[in-house]
Amino acid sequence: AQVNVVGLYTGSTVNETAFPVGHYILCNTDAATAARNAAFTPNLDASNLQYSTSGTPLAGTWRSRGRAGGVGTYANTHLMQRTA
Repeated sequence: AQVNVVGLYTGSTVNETAFPVGHYILCNTDAATAARNAAFTPNLDASNLQYSTSGTPLAGTWRSRGRAGGVGTYANTHLMQRTA
């Protein structure tokens, strides 16, 4: 995986699953909610547009850093950070 000095992935592979520790993603958790700082396993969504609760799991330990809130499609979108 390509990583810059602050530990964020800088590559362009659509199916990357091994992000560096410290990397952030947005994950649509569907109806499931993850409490702040709770462990959660994001997955590559088959659409190649988002991370979700189904598909190929990402490597490592991820934690929710908070939910976007609101209603509708993006009500359960969480900011996730790889922590291990």
